[in-house]
Amino acid sequence: MIDYLIKQANLFINESDIKREMDVAIKDGKIADVGKQLEYDVENPQNIIQGKGKLLSPAFYDVHMHIDESFTMDNDDTLSILAAIDNQEKSNLKYFDYSDDDLLEMMLKNSSRVVEMCIKNGTTLIKTNVLFTPAWKTIALEAMMILRKKYSKHCVIQTSCGFPLLFEKDLDNAAKKGEIDFVSGYPYMDETYWLTIDHIFNKAKQFDLPIDIHCGEADVPDISSFEYFLDKTEKENMQGKVSCGHLTALSAIGIDEKRANAAIERAGAINLNVVTLTSCNLYLMSSNRRGPTRVRELMDAGANISICSDNIRDTFRPYGNCNLLEEALLTAKVHKFCSRKELRQVFSMITYNSAKNALVSDYGLSTGCKADLVLLDAATPEEAILDNAAKLNVWKDGKMIARDGNIIWQ
Repeated sequence: MIDYLIKQANLFINESDIKREMDVAIKDGKIADVGKQLEYDVENPQNIIQGKGKLLSPAFYDVHMHIDESFTMDNDDTLSILAAIDNQEKSNLKYFDYSDDDLLEMMLKNSSRVVEMCIKNGTTLIKTNVLFTPAWKTIALEAMMILRKKYSKHCVIQTSCGFPLLFEKDLDNAAKKGEIDFVSGYPYMDETYWLTIDHIFNKAKQFDLPIDIHCGEADVPDISSFEYFLDKTEKENMQGKVSCGHLTALSAIGIDEKRANAAIERAGAINLNVVTLTSCNLYLMSSNRRGPTRVRELMDAGANISICSDNIRDTFRPYGNCNLLEEALLTAKVHKFCSRKELRQVFSMITYNSAKNALVSDYGLSTGCKADLVLLDAATPEEAILDNAAKLNVWKDGKMIARDGNIIWQ
């Protein structure tokens, strides 16, 4: 007896392997069998899903978000939390008038909306950065822990946290309790970036955690912090356990091409996890260039590229639908990925590549893999991207959690 039987679906095994009209059996949260014309008893006949040649993919993973900041664009002509990017004290003024309970309520309301949008769009894992400011204190992390429990049957919520000195003791305790999944930071914002990077690696070593940083998110053609990060990764033998988001400085006007190419080759040699935030960096970076990092060059060098949503309707990006197919299509347009092969590479950037970034090993469509799946109203990955395909069914841990854009509450 199995839990679900998906009949005659096209399986996205990898960029060069689409297995057509295959059956998939699900039992106890795992893929129990894959093959042609499988015959199994299913406890509930409604759990036999007719794939009809539609694309069955591992679920999407969005591994760079800021869900605590979501939906904080101003509606009352006052400053939002990040309205003054260059003046943190000024940008915090509005929220000093909030009580801790009010802040927590706001974050839970806004972040819940994001998580549910993700679930409806086939995303079953979110890696979110967590913001700590004098006004917010550590309330955002508290909110993430509440959401982690609330949505445990629908979506994994990983946290990526810096360790600012003002809250370091609290965050040390949080790390000991398992509330922090990745050590983050913004070294490119500091003149002494090497000290910031050293601190990040020290915290990672202290708590045996991987690293996920914002790196080189600037229009200035200076990749010194990225180069030092590569040095530190190799020195500390952290290959495969580090991720860089943005890297827009690599494509800044006036960049030393020889130096940039050398850094890209080094990133590829260690199979660095790199996240492109295409839509956000198109908005944030200067208007005389496209903004996003060098996706194609990094991919060709061997880096592991993911496409993610980043900010959702806040002052860093007043847009966003938590739809990774939408982000994939925009990335394909900006970087001119147009052939079937290239669009399938882009599809991997919201699936297999992101699972690797999140350090999830039991991911995929093979027997024994976690049954986190999405059935799309398209026959192929390229069609799914180009058509922004509807998400017909979504599974997490072998349970159907969404159907036709509606969440199924268990």
